[in-house]
Amino acid sequence: MKTWKSLSTLCLLPAILLLALSGCARTDGTRFVRSEQVSLSPEAKASFNYLKYLDLKRRNQSDKALRALQNATQLAPSPELYIEQGRHYWSQGRPDMAQETIKSGLQEFPGQGDLVRYLARLYIEQDKLDNATSLLSVYLRQHGGEPGTVAEMAQVYLRKERYGKARELLQSVPQKQRTKRIHYLLGRTFLQEDQPERAVPHFRSAVEADPDYLQAWAQLGYARETNGDYARAKQAYAVLLDKGRENDELLLKLVDLDLKLNNPDQAMGYVERDPSGPDFLFRASSLFLRSEFYSRAETILDKLPPSAQEEGRSLYYRAMIALRRDQAPQKALDYLSRIPKSSKMYQDGLLLRGRVLFRNQQLEQALEATRKGRRKHPENASFWILESRVLMEQDKPRRAREILQQGLDRVSSPSDLWSRLAVVEYELDNSEDALRHMRRLLEKEPENAAALNFIGYTLVEQDRDLDKAGRLIRQALKLDPGNPYYLDSLAWYQFKTDNPQKAWETIREALAQVRDDPVIWEHFADIASALNKKEEARKGYKKALELDPDNSQALRDKLKSVSR
Repeated sequence: MKTWKSLSTLCLLPAILLLALSGCARTDGTRFVRSEQVSLSPEAKASFNYLKYLDLKRRNQSDKALRALQNATQLAPSPELYIEQGRHYWSQGRPDMAQETIKSGLQEFPGQGDLVRYLARLYIEQDKLDNATSLLSVYLRQHGGEPGTVAEMAQVYLRKERYGKARELLQSVPQKQRTKRIHYLLGRTFLQEDQPERAVPHFRSAVEADPDYLQAWAQLGYARETNGDYARAKQAYAVLLDKGRENDELLLKLVDLDLKLNNPDQAMGYVERDPSGPDFLFRASSLFLRSEFYSRAETILDKLPPSAQEEGRSLYYRAMIALRRDQAPQKALDYLSRIPKSSKMYQDGLLLRGRVLFRNQQLEQALEATRKGRRKHPENASFWILESRVLMEQDKPRRAREILQQGLDRVSSPSDLWSRLAVVEYELDNSEDALRHMRRLLEKEPENAAALNFIGYTLVEQDRDLDKAGRLIRQALKLDPGNPYYLDSLAWYQFKTDNPQKAWETIREALAQVRDDPVIWEHFADIASALNKKEEARKGYKKALELDPDNSQALRDKLKSVSR
């Protein structure tokens, strides 16, 4: 705590206390007689009460400690003592009393900066942002752009999500006067404005000013990570580890970064740093799974205690390893069948089971899994969609449509069902209904790239509203650049609008990514044929036929036409 009157009081305090508590002279071997009375100044009494406060606080005697602090404040009022009282009330969960104390301090010391800033901080912590704004605005008008107060005001703007206003205020502080906190808040502002590259220098300035500024190190790591600079992000996060801030979240962050840097051995080193328990191991294993390091994910699962080996997460992750590494669907199904119904992973396990059975063409068993799932979890759109796909595979499109229509009133988010329903209607040659469903989806999600592409492609197929179709397809590609199916739609639009050379370039770009779609191969061949590239056209039609399309006869006729 700062000294509120002079350092001399505290320096003399030991001597004063000795005189006050034992001021006496020895007259014989058994008795003491008081010497002359020592009179303490108000400052000395305040010092005594403050030290008494610290001692009582250390012994968790909160009420007595508060009385001692109040006595000190009454004897020698100071902004620091009022703030200490405010902190005491705040720590005891009494924010209203903390505010009243600071207001009392401001009556004693009108316009005192530390009191103003602390009261503003109390308002911010209680989301009384308008109160904080009014208080700080008055102070800034009266005292100018003092960095500490600017920082508090910027904090209010950040909480109000007025990022531009916060940035303007912080940048008004001259470069030489910018404190570590000004730089820290500028970095946060740029992060909120999706400019991590501009945030990084400010966080670096903050940690250069104070190497122990742990919040700034954490934000520096996050800014670098967001900017794709994983190696330097790891360096920043590692500083927190070196400074003794090890915890599960930090270790998992370092694991994730090392996996992104393709350093699985170093990532495993963090896993082995005395993890706190099964939850840490499960989360670490999922990171290795996501990065396709399946054997290491399995090694982590093997570290689980026996009681956790049969938990839902363990069985689900082992099923994923069996599918992706071992290409063993039956082994995966065995794991999934053991997930207890009481497990939080039961729903995910049931859905994965349905998908595995569907891929294995075990369609009746897949239907059984999806029906069980939608009965138990009707709000989950994935079960309704998977059942519709199984029914389509069984050549039951009308039943698939019925299932999707039923699901619209049951699921928590119907957007995916609208999309799937449009596809089914399109397969049933109900293109107008398909467009209606997708337009309804776009009303709710104007930037749904799949819906934009679907409507655009359908309009091209119908040879109508081609300008609009082109705009929609390009908008989809803007949202999802390089998507091969959207590139196919663009190529088909270019072909239909008499630009076959451009269409040829685009369709080849799509085929560079997808080689197993008969529609893309047919488009490739049609465009090649229009450009009199007969050998390429024959290749395209043959590839499309190899993929067992629905329009095999039409493709054979086209192949004959370019083989003459």
